Amino acid sequence: NLVRSFCNLVNALSNPDTCPRLNDDFEAFKKYCDKLFVFCLTWSLGGALDSTGMLRFDSQLSTDLDMELPKGSLYGCFVNSSKKGGEYVTWESIQEEFVYNSEMSYFQILVPTVDTVRFEQLLRYNISIKNPTFITGYTGVGKSVIISNTLNKMKESENLFPIYMTFSAQTSSLETQNSIFGKLDSKRKDVFGGPGTKKVALMVDDVNMPACEVYGAQPPVELLRQLVDAGGFYERNKYFWKSIKNFNLVCAAGPAGGGRNEMTPRFLRHFQVLNVTDPTQETLHKIFSSILGGFLEGFSDKVKKLVDPAVYSTIEIYQTVTKNLKPTPSKFHYVYNLRDVSKVFQGIMMARVVSTKEQLSKLWLHECLRVFQDRLVCEEDRNWLQDSLIETGRNHFEVAWKKEDLVPGTLVFSNLTSNYQEVKDKEKLELFLKNKIDEYNIKNKQKLEIAIFDQVLIHVLRITRVL
Repeated sequence: NLVRSFCNLVNALSNPDTCPRLNDDFEAFKKYCDKLFVFCLTWSLGGALDSTGMLRFDSQLSTDLDMELPKGSLYGCFVNSSKKGGEYVTWESIQEEFVYNSEMSYFQILVPTVDTVRFEQLLRYNISIKNPTFITGYTGVGKSVIISNTLNKMKESENLFPIYMTFSAQTSSLETQNSIFGKLDSKRKDVFGGPGTKKVALMVDDVNMPACEVYGAQPPVELLRQLVDAGGFYERNKYFWKSIKNFNLVCAAGPAGGGRNEMTPRFLRHFQVLNVTDPTQETLHKIFSSILGGFLEGFSDKVKKLVDPAVYSTIEIYQTVTKNLKPTPSKFHYVYNLRDVSKVFQGIMMARVVSTKEQLSKLWLHECLRVFQDRLVCEEDRNWLQDSLIETGRNHFEVAWKKEDLVPGTLVFSNLTSNYQEVKDKEKLELFLKNKIDEYNIKNKQKLEIAIFDQVLIHVLRITRVL
């Protein structure tokens, strides 16, 4: 599989239709081939490694290879074929500038980083030669966003027709087959493809989620393996063959564990496997400072200056929590990932009126309590987290919170009665909920008899925040 991945990358980068170096003289072409060899060897043999493995592989390969190598990391550049003999160019040189769009959904925002640029480019290489690609990595690193963003960009430029699917533990092979054929056009009785002359790109997220049957196989995954092996499926009722023409398969999945299953080698042998490593602290700061800075652009200067404190403090709390609050048999849900960091900023961006440092710091504190504290099950853990938040607020926001400020129900934000803001008049909110219950009871025969007190109010606000 690794050798095939190497050969496929060489094939993609030496395509006569796109590579102008094939007509160079021998010496210039040899220099280009040397650079091409280094790049393809790095990403075929070392593309599926974790961050530690990449560092070790980079160091060993740089020592063993007796040819021109790029300055810095082998993973930090690609080969530009527009210059005679080729040249190493850093990924940063083709990285686009991020422009915040307030009309865009929070989940669609993608801040370009070195990781997004290089995995997008590698995905393009594989799609250009119809080579299946499997992208893995821990939850929250951006696998699905990178793939969907790349396929959307290629819709027009590469005449691509993307199909998106997400597997779950209940996904069946019949459901998968019907879903695929339902989105394709029939060219002939037994031949299917994309609309017109478009090439099909089937993107399957969480591909290792389907439950295993009695013999250990995953029927939806085996169906995809048949699609790659034979180029189609059998019709389930009349048992004739249906071919799918001009398609490519792109899959994404996290590591096995927590409901995810090991992928069979018979399936993985078809793919180039790439691992999206956890972003560094500098990368995390760039991502979230770009998003939060764009959101706060229309706010006062006092508030805009708090972008860095908010980002650094959130990353610090996340790293502290993941280091100290480990999952145990009685606390198996103490599992945090980068999506939790993202949820803090998503909550901050729900606010529409923030004019002072105190308001933003309180908003940040509230979102951290909702994201991190609401998962904790014992008073000891909650006290530890509250102490950490107080210390972080003192170091980054220069505010002196007290333990009383963090007691559940003391600091509450809501958007039930107005914009997302701090609730200072709980009686007004309680009256609002009672009126809603009365409205429901008037319209429905089945009456709701709910007493509204502080704990009910707090839980309702937590639920509405998520919804």
